[in-house]
Amino acid sequence: IDAFRRASAHSITAVIPYFPYARQERMARGREAISARVVANMLELLGTSRVMFVDIHSRAIQGFFNIPVDPISAMPLLAGYFRKEKFRNAAIVSPDVGRAGLAGRYAEATNLPLVVMHKRRTGVDTHTTHVVGDIEGRSPIIIDDVIASGSVLKQLDALYEKGACGKAYFCITHPVLLPTALEILDSDDRIEKLVVTNTVPVPLEKRHPKLEIISVAPLLADIIQRVHDGVSISDRLKGSIY
Repeated sequence: IDAFRRASAHSITAVIPYFPYARQERMARGREAISARVVANMLELLGTSRVMFVDIHSRAIQGFFNIPVDPISAMPLLAGYFRKEKFRNAAIVSPDVGRAGLAGRYAEATNLPLVVMHKRRTGVDTHTTHVVGDIEGRSPIIIDDVIASGSVLKQLDALYEKGACGKAYFCITHPVLLPTALEILDSDDRIEKLVVTNTVPVPLEKRHPKLEIISVAPLLADIIQRVHDGVSISDRLKGSIY
């Protein structure tokens, strides 16, 4: 960005599919950095004119900027995968209350019922205490924005105890995929597919047989072209606010 500014670029748009430190948008405990705000400050101070990101973890991060922000969503691409006939007997599942709004948009886009799980934290671990919605006789499609350690993959027990059947699918935008997540994919036969996008590059050593990668390149290319041409992108952002 500094090089572009010094080369007298007319405007600089930062396209950041996976926004750094997006989970550190507040102080969970005392004496913690609000790192997402630090990233926003750096981008602005360097001379960025506009920022685009995909499926941000917390929508409040948009307010950290004093420049235009385009909160793009991969939801239309991912939801399209689950509009196939074989998913007619499935249900969209939110892994916690915080993702319920996002899950609701997936349910609306796929015309599938919505189920919400409630988690409770005990020390460093979390466990599911309630499942709200009718999952009995349906295969679960669990949605989320980021998968790193793979803790979301461990939440299937509560769903199958409530009568879920068939194989489970996970639909998650950003595949950080630490080794523990790949180990869970290996060990749990109930997981059929983990459907992700390429907002985070997945190296060959992480290309698990259960991994399905959908490219966001056409979506980003269309939006970049519209911004360059001065054309409205409002219709592309309708699915982004939750």
